[in-house]
Amino acid sequence: MGMMTVIKIFLATAGLLVLAFGLGLLWVKEGREDSSLEILMKGIVTAFAAFEIAALGATAANLPYHVLALGYQGVVILTAAGSFYVKRSILRTLGKRILQKQWKSCVWYLPALLLIVFQVYVGTVDTHIDDDDAFYVATASTTLETDSLFQYSSYTGERMEEKPARYVLSPFPVFIAMLSEIYRMPPAVFAHTCIPLLMIPLAYMVYFLFGRFLFGKSRKKRGIFLLLIAWMNLFGYYSIYTASTFLLIRIWQGKALLASVFIPLLLFYLLKWYVEKKQQKKMWYLSVVSLALALCSSMGIFFAPLMIGVSGLLKCVKERKSIILFYTILLCIPCGILGVLYLFVK
Repeated sequence: MGMMTVIKIFLATAGLLVLAFGLGLLWVKEGREDSSLEILMKGIVTAFAAFEIAALGATAANLPYHVLALGYQGVVILTAAGSFYVKRSILRTLGKRILQKQWKSCVWYLPALLLIVFQVYVGTVDTHIDDDDAFYVATASTTLETDSLFQYSSYTGERMEEKPARYVLSPFPVFIAMLSEIYRMPPAVFAHTCIPLLMIPLAYMVYFLFGRFLFGKSRKKRGIFLLLIAWMNLFGYYSIYTASTFLLIRIWQGKALLASVFIPLLLFYLLKWYVEKKQQKKMWYLSVVSLALALCSSMGIFFAPLMIGVSGLLKCVKERKSIILFYTILLCIPCGILGVLYLFVK
């Protein structure tokens, strides 16, 4: 990997993080002390959910791929820029908090960070070739080569009479195609090098949020928790179906990202919703998270309402408020619509 390639990857990644942070600011209100990590995570989830909606509309209208890509990127850039301008006072407050932070205590994160960097390095340099690449990566390549959305078979290159329902509703390979185009790399190279570089740290961001939820302000406990998670993932390849396998071996596949990042993230938000009483106004964000799950895999379309429904039922029993069940049903509507669409497309 040459120096120019490294610089290109760094600049593209920095640009995407800035855009994601801008999208995350949309969810922040004055007076709330959201951390920069939470803001970034909300922005990433928003970007995934927005692409799910945009890709479904473009596929239904039989639009070329480039129309979807340019339209989506334009909207994201304009939205992020507007968010930075409107939320500039929040940015100033966040900057002051970062400057006042006691960075010495962050030394507890160093062992976990080194282990995570090692995992990212191995996943990027010593890449694994998986049989499922014959469809997922090939679909991304076909999307770019034909400038179409699920109109040509990724196996034979022939035009398909019917679109595959599972993948139309979860167009993660198209998302990979768009990212590879941004990074100026072939989809196969991008999936096996840049996706681990981006998504493995994203998974540990979710674990970091869990650590803060479980251990509060104790950075020592949070650092040890993150180290244990990273250490256990190193020894998780005792089956091809474990979360560790999906995270470190085949993270570029939508179902792997679903298992290792977005299901734990949804669980984190559901735990916060269950524990904290004043969460009714914040819970609508769960429907956005459910759309992010749907983008990754069709399994997310069913997992998201199942997890939200069970959590809503438990919260209803805990607080003895029947209105929570009504809110829960509303939260399940996005994935419910996708489930109905699956029956029609199928």
